Formats: sequence, C-alpha cells, structure tokens
Amino acid sequence: MSDVNLPESWQEIPLGSLGIFFRGQGGTRSDESHNGLPCIRYGDLYTHHGCIVKSFCSAIEPDKASSYTPLKSGDIVFAGSGETSEEIGKAAAYCGQDKVYAGGDTIIFRPRSNLDSYFAGYAVNSNHFAKHKSRLGQGSSVIHISAEYLASIPLRLPPVQQQQTIATVLQTIDRTIAHTEALIEKYQQIKAGLMHDLFTRGIGSDGKLRPPREQAPELYQESAIGWIPREWEVKLLGKLCNITSGGTPNRSKSNFWGGSIPWIKTGEIKYGKIEKSEEHITKEGLNSSSAKLFCKGTVVMAIYGEGNTRGRVAILGIDCASNQACVGFEFNGLIESQFMYFLFEYKYHDLRDMSNDGSQKNLSSSLLKSMDISFPRCKDEQVRITNCLLSINKKIEQEKETRSKLNKQKSGLMHDLLTGKVPVTVEPDENRA
Repeated sequence: MSDVNLPESWQEIPLGSLGIFFRGQGGTRSDESHNGLPCIRYGDLYTHHGCIVKSFCSAIEPDKASSYTPLKSGDIVFAGSGETSEEIGKAAAYCGQDKVYAGGDTIIFRPRSNLDSYFAGYAVNSNHFAKHKSRLGQGSSVIHISAEYLASIPLRLPPVQQQQTIATVLQTIDRTIAHTEALIEKYQQIKAGLMHDLFTRGIGSDGKLRPPREQAPELYQESAIGWIPREWEVKLLGKLCNITSGGTPNRSKSNFWGGSIPWIKTGEIKYGKIEKSEEHITKEGLNSSSAKLFCKGTVVMAIYGEGNTRGRVAILGIDCASNQACVGFEFNGLIESQFMYFLFEYKYHDLRDMSNDGSQKNLSSSLLKSMDISFPRCKDEQVRITNCLLSINKKIEQEKETRSKLNKQKSGLMHDLLTGKVPVTVEPDENRA
C-alpha cells in the first residue's frame, strides 16, 4: 500500500508492466579507448551520471563494441551491483541520439510509450523507489539486484503530459546545479594555477606577483630545491615546527568514550576547517592514552589512509584530539600556520610520493621533518599569499554552499512532484535535453 494518497489521475504500477528488462553485456576495462564509442559502465552510474545521462566518462574500442549492449534513446540503465544496499540500483536515463553502449553488470529497462524516459530517470532514483531497491538488494560485501526484483517495484505514474512537465521542472534545476558545478570547477582550476604562481614566484611589496624568472632572473636565486625568489629561503620542515601524533584510547573502556573532547580520524581531514568531530573522548581517555589535545588553529595532516586520504590537511576550528594516523603541526615564529596549510595543499602529491615503501604506504614524523620547505622570510609576504588563496577559497565555498542548497531544493522537489503532493501546471518543454 502506498504511504501517500495519490492524486486521482495517478496510478501505482510495477515497473515491469511499463517496459521490458534485459541485462547489459560487456568486456573489461582493457577495452577502454579515449576516442572510442561512448559506454555506460555500472561504476559510472555511481560516480559520474545523474538521473539523466549528460556526458560520458568511458569509451570502448570500436572493434570491441560487438561484446557490449547497444542502447536506444530512452533506455534506463541500472547498476546491477553496489557496495551498500542504500545505493544499489543507481540508474540514469539515456535520452540522446548517439551510438552508445552499456557494459557488464548493468540492467537495462526499455520503457513503453506510456512512460516518459526523462520522468523515469528521476522516478527510479526517488526516495520511494530507492527504499524498495534497498530492501530487495542481495549480498553482504557486494550487493546485487536483479531485473526481476526491479520489475516488481511499484512506480507512481501520472498521465504522460504530467510526466513530461515534472521532468522539465527537475531538468531546470539540474541545469542550474550543473552551472554551479562548472563554476566550482573553474575556480578550482584558477586556484591551482594561482597556487603554482604564488609558491614559485611569490608576491612583491607592491602586492603583485613577481615576474617569471625568464623575464626577471635578477629577482631569483638558485636553491637546493630549484629557483626561488631572492627574499625566500629553504629550511627543513623539522626546523620550522614541532610535529605531534595523536592516539586512540582503549575502545573497551566505556569511560574513555562519549565525553566532551572532540576526537578526529583521518577520514575527517578533507581540507578546510574542522568544526566538529564524529566521535568524542573523555578527559580520562585523553590522559590514559597517547592522544594529544591540539589547539584551535592547528594544522593537522592525515599520515595514513586509503585512497586519497594520506597527505590531506585541515585547520582545526576547535580544540581537538586525534588518532595516531594524524599529526598536528606547531609552527615556530618563522612561518605562519595558514601559509603552511596552503603550502601543504599545494605539495599534496609530493607528500604522497614521500610515503614509506611497503604494502601500506604511510607518512611519518621523521619523513615530514626531512621535507625541504621554501618560504618568504618576510611574514608580510606570507600573509599576502595567504590572503590571495583565502579569497579564491571563499568563492569556491560560496558556490559549494549554493550547490548544497540547490541539491536540497531538488530533493524536496523530487519528493513533492514524484508523489503528486504538489500538482504541476506548467506546460511540458518540447526541447528537453
């Protein structure tokens, strides 16, 4: 039984009654080609595609296409497996006209004429539909869902013209979100270029970037790590700060946990400022372990961690402890903490390359202390560099906040429109894309 009262003209119909299902067939990643035929792989549905396919991140060699499943405009492509039951069956509607293929471990649904494909792309990703997918997913470490199970899920279906109108409204907000994401990407590219210039050329007393060395060689000097401005110097990181690692109180001692002291792990270090933690410890837990309380404003770094975690930094917006996979930096009077935060961000790949050899590549205090750091002797220049990067960071954060608000707005709209809670009156857009 539906958990909402559907409008009079709506129906709740099993998805399998609205089209046909078949499994996608495909080869392996070795079939990839940068300039090949577009392909939708099941993993791409989680990482790249929204409700409607707009672009492609995978392509296959043309001579391998016969091993893959060709798509038609209007097909809905589901991921046949996933890591959690909550995300299983992520789907996207392909509504283009190009020759496109689906890879293995996908499930393809081809709607009949009484189901608009754009509408379906949103409907099968709605909270209502996702709850059914979550209950039907099978497995533990890897979750699978079958075409049979997907076919049994009820879809809330208005008349076709209303389907088109609802899809048009949701596509409008999707375009606004895409525009915001493009701005974020633009500012991030600007920031990357700016960081390179700031940390190789610096800012003179006139508030402007120094000319490149090729144009003004007299403004630069050769150092152990290459050419740097004459007003800069190079020192080992260990000469500029104290580096302290954290610790973990005994998990079996309940009186060590759930206190008032914030305690962070490496996964919480994601650049920016840390204002809260996922876990808290007690004063007794702090004193009974190697954990240290870092002061607000401390730069912290993840020295262990899977994926992209190792080498990331953040600034504490609160007094906070951490586990042993994090370190905190207490800088001396030669260098500003905020300057070093941005320098670490700029040196992210260098930091990862420094990691210990072994099955698990980690950083360590001794490795970090041996790192050469070039910096302006004048703190005013450090501040000027920091302020430039804070300015571009502010623009990025403003756009991210806008994106967050838009995504919440979209979520609310999907609930209201796809359940019939809010009736639609606008005319359908004949030129949806």
